[in-house]
Amino acid sequence: MYLRGISKEPDRTKTETDLALDKPASASSYHSHPPQAVNDGNTDTNWASNSCFSVENTDNDPWWQVDLQVKAKVTKVKVTARSDCCPERLHDFSIDVYQEQPSNQHSAPKLCYFYSGSVSHPGETVTVTCLRPVTGRFVRISGTNKLNFDDMLQMCDVQVFGEAISTHYDSCASLVQYKQQHSSQTPLKTISEGIDNTAACAVACERSESCTGFNIRHLPATVCELLQGEITPSLQADVHWDSYVYHRCFSVCE
Repeated sequence: MYLRGISKEPDRTKTETDLALDKPASASSYHSHPPQAVNDGNTDTNWASNSCFSVENTDNDPWWQVDLQVKAKVTKVKVTARSDCCPERLHDFSIDVYQEQPSNQHSAPKLCYFYSGSVSHPGETVTVTCLRPVTGRFVRISGTNKLNFDDMLQMCDVQVFGEAISTHYDSCASLVQYKQQHSSQTPLKTISEGIDNTAACAVACERSESCTGFNIRHLPATVCELLQGEITPSLQADVHWDSYVYHRCFSVCE
C-alpha cells in the first residue's frame, strides 16, 4: 500500500484555528491559577472564574509560554487583559517564537512583535500581527518593564494563529506500508484508546512533530505505536503488525 501526499490551494474561507488551544503551557512562576488557564478555551476575564493567569509579584523576569507541539508559521497573537481589576498590568511585552525549547541555550528567539505601552480597558483583547511571519514551535510572552512590586505579568486569554507546518521530512513525503512487519524501536507513544483504524493512527502521527512512522496492530484490539527517527533498519517480520514509514520525496518538493 502506498499513500501519496496531496497538496492543494488553501481554503481562504476557513475559520482561523487557535494553534495554542489546550497545548502545554508553562511560566516563569504563577500565582493561584496555573499557566494552562490562559489557553484552555475559557475566555472569561474575571479572576474568580479561574481563567486568568499571573506570575508572582516577586518575579522580575516574567514570561508565559505555550508549546504548539508542531512547527508553525506564526502570523498573529491575541492577548486578553483581566476585566475585574488591573488591565494595565498587561504592558510592555515581547512575543517571541522559538524553534526549540527556550531553556535550550542554542535556541534563539525570533521576534513576532514588541507591544509598547499598557492595555487601558478592562477585558480588552490586543490583536498583535507579527512584523513578519515567524516559524517555530514555542511561543513566549515576556514582560519587559516591571514598574513596581505590585506590577506583574497578568492576562486571561492567549490565542495563537498561523499555519501548522508538516515536519515529516517535507510537505510532500509519502507514507509507505510494510505489511506484516514491526519496528523493534521503543515507541515514542503507544495509543490503545480512540484509535480504531489505520487512518486514525496516521492522524495521530501527523500531529506529533517527532513522529516519522508508526506500527499498528488490529487484533485482538487496535494498538498504535508512534515511532521516531530512522525506522526501516529496525523492521522485523511479525504477522500481527503492519508498519508505516514516511519516505522523503524523490524530487525536490515545491
